[in-house]
Amino acid sequence: MGIGLFSQPRRALAIFAVVGLVFVGFMGTARAADCSGIPVPDLKIGTANPLIPASISALSGTWEGTWIFMGRTNNVALCSRVYISVIDPSHATFVYCYGSINGTSPGCRPKAIAGVTGQTLSRTGPTGSKVSFTLNSTGSLDAVYDNPSYRSPTYATFHKK
Repeated sequence: MGIGLFSQPRRALAIFAVVGLVFVGFMGTARAADCSGIPVPDLKIGTANPLIPASISALSGTWEGTWIFMGRTNNVALCSRVYISVIDPSHATFVYCYGSINGTSPGCRPKAIAGVTGQTLSRTGPTGSKVSFTLNSTGSLDAVYDNPSYRSPTYATFHKK
């Protein structure tokens, strides 16, 4: 027989379940992402090229998604768009644009060249941060951003606009 709060196993299990749900609920909350005002860059999205397989050219287009950055006290959501133009079977140009976060202004990163392998576009930046976008079976892009100064990678799913 237990004593006090944990005298009955079912009561203890119920208490741990409630505490767990509250903790998970707290960790999963994020400030709303502001997608308004995301700039449209000067990037021509390439049209179908017969030399590029359809599975790769499917990466071309405008994609929108929301990153959830894990903070110490709360999570922060960042609405983003990536504009991709596949230029050959192994390369694409892209521009990454983002909405307002914590009072900052929306903006875009400079146009960049990324490698394409299979159905994945990936690039490593000058500071060692890596980003990849992989076309999944539902037609969305699974995105991973891995910055060496963050505790863990950040994930998002982007949908074609």
